[in-house]
Amino acid sequence: MPADTLSTSQRESLIDALRSCRSTEERLAFSKDYAQTGREPLWELICDLLISRSISRAIAAHWLKDLIEEGKAS
Repeated sequence: MPADTLSTSQRESLIDALRSCRSTEERLAFSKDYAQTGREPLWELICDLLISRSISRAIAAHWLKDLIEEGKAS
């Protein structure tokens, strides 16, 4: 489900969750939990939120770096 099709409360909740994760461990734990929902990949939502300027470049960069590194390790 693209970020623009989320309800306002779902979108705000996701943004709050992304912003609240401060460490790599927190981001990867959230990513693992999120992956179990069966929705579109988290990286796609992060990109959508970045394009719409709903999250900062710094937050997106931290998330995408951790997700890419995790993918390489798998």
